[in-house]
Amino acid sequence: MLFGGDCIETVARCLAERVSGRLHIRLRPDEIAKPLSGIDYASLMLEPGDGSVTKASLLARNTLDPEEPAQGFFPIDYVILLCERHTDLPRSITFRDNLLNILLY
Repeated sequence: MLFGGDCIETVARCLAERVSGRLHIRLRPDEIAKPLSGIDYASLMLEPGDGSVTKASLLARNTLDPEEPAQGFFPIDYVILLCERHTDLPRSITFRDNLLNILLY
């Protein structure tokens, strides 16, 4: 049983950028000092998630591409996805209602 979020842009990849001879790690597209034109940094760096954990990571997948087979790291019986931040998941009435239902039945 997995609980997680899937509607908040979440950092999936970072970018290393050299500025004035120093290497800087950028986690979000708006942090890039010298973006190259024609590159969609948001689609390369961000994925659906809960702000901390990407949906792909929650599902133990390398990608959300439906054409790619699931790796099968562990069996998943059911997934509950909410539109909540990672730290707000346990406070969500929908999360608690689903968890109680799972525990009781």
